[in-house]
Amino acid sequence: MTAKKSSKVQAPVAINSQIVTAYQNITVQTNDLNGAGLDFIMLVGELMAAQIISGREYRAAIEQVGINPLVAVKPSHAEIIPTACEILMNGRDGVTVAKLLSVATRAKRSGFDVELSTLAELDENLPTIKEISDAKKAESESESESVEVQVPSLDALVIGFVAELKKLTKGDKINTATFTDISTPALAELKVIMGTLSQNRKLAKK
Repeated sequence: MTAKKSSKVQAPVAINSQIVTAYQNITVQTNDLNGAGLDFIMLVGELMAAQIISGREYRAAIEQVGINPLVAVKPSHAEIIPTACEILMNGRDGVTVAKLLSVATRAKRSGFDVELSTLAELDENLPTIKEISDAKKAESESESESVEVQVPSLDALVIGFVAELKKLTKGDKINTATFTDISTPALAELKVIMGTLSQNRKLAKK
């Protein structure tokens, strides 16, 4: 009997014709390629904000058209386009698509609120991609070092201890073994503890 392979089949992504047309038209406006790119970013951001398209649908539309090497906006920028739009809302004079996407990426990764900041202010004050990466790496290492080790419950410890004793006294050995034969520091401590508990019980009954 052949085992069935369980695999989830993803539903095909609907291609948004508005995104396709707008992307193709960027290079048509050769007199202002940068301005067309900024307009495209704003369009995609507006459609995302209105929940007309998702990041996945945006990527699918660009990939269907075929990535244009002359256009700075790539499918991988889906997650940062909303941040880029927020930056553009504070002014677009002197803003280039490449710089906008770079700064938006830094803002997104660092979790910085760009609502009231211009591109120039953000570019000056935000950490670089390397600084963000190094900070996150250091934070991750610090968290891993401070993770508390869970102490096993008393039941788990006893079960493990008994399992080891069974290995040492398996078969006929159990009939002849004594504490001396399997003496260990832990066993010696256990003998003292059990003896004290037993004595306490006798004293409690008096």
